[in-house]
Amino acid sequence: MQLEDQLEQAKRFYKELKKDNNEASLCRDCYSVLGNIYLKKNEYPKAIGYYTNAIKQSKELEDNQKWLVKGYTCLANAYFASNNKEDALKCYKEALERFNKEHIETYKYAIKCYQIMREIHPDESEYYDVGLVLYEQAVEFSKKNSLSSPFKLIEILKKIYEIYRKQWDYKNELKYLKQALEVSQEILKPNDPEIAALYIEIGDIHREQEEFILALSSYHRAAKIYYHCYPQDDKRNTEIQKVIKESNTSLKTRENTTTTLDAKNTPVDHHQPTAGSSQTTQLCSQDQSSVPTVKNNKNTEPIQSKSGKHSPPVPMNNESST
Repeated sequence: MQLEDQLEQAKRFYKELKKDNNEASLCRDCYSVLGNIYLKKNEYPKAIGYYTNAIKQSKELEDNQKWLVKGYTCLANAYFASNNKEDALKCYKEALERFNKEHIETYKYAIKCYQIMREIHPDESEYYDVGLVLYEQAVEFSKKNSLSSPFKLIEILKKIYEIYRKQWDYKNELKYLKQALEVSQEILKPNDPEIAALYIEIGDIHREQEEFILALSSYHRAAKIYYHCYPQDDKRNTEIQKVIKESNTSLKTRENTTTTLDAKNTPVDHHQPTAGSSQTTQLCSQDQSSVPTVKNNKNTEPIQSKSGKHSPPVPMNNESST
């Protein structure tokens, strides 16, 4: 069934449900879902109308502040999508007035408010700063209160990572992405593709920093998971193998360049044997069609340059490479 057909079916269902029920909370939820449907269909005036009705219904209910954060955020999103930034900003501020730090559900809406308010006023740095603080508060709140659904914590951690990603803050990108990985490993199965996706993102960060050994470690872990989850010719398997091959090439190119420069600046010792880098040989010579493997022993191997000099040992399974 196409998305358009699904939306039409859902629209008919919720309209019938609303017609047959006068209970305020149910009517509110029906209006809200219908608003979501019309927003997905880019029919913004109808979406705005249904969200407005949902908010009116909610105001008749007790203990409604938590829902109103969501309601005003949705209404603001519809205004923003229709390029009505003035009304969008008013609704975002209405949502933030009802934000409650004791309700984790309201954090994502408050953060969304600050994100789009910053798009409306990009020169207002406080919107970015406050949004980031809210994310970090949400993480602390989640950890302290032992959320029954740690998936919310993962979502928040990934959102913080995305903010730092846009700022090219390498250190904090890794920090929050690794935290998301740790929580995921606690609640998901070892071969869950979500864990593989996090490994790939971590690998991408290391690769951008030209930390190819750390990048390859993460990529191989992702490849091992994908190997057990999908057929060999699946796009995910072929793409990760391509990334591994490219990273191996980059690593070899850099080491060859370094060796050449060292050779030019170092007197030749005719009594000293030459050797290639053992770790580079291992990472580059893997059969890409075989099962990706990750070494678990924490022993290290010294890397030898072609001049025979030993570099400091590099761990094959460094915890920081996760």
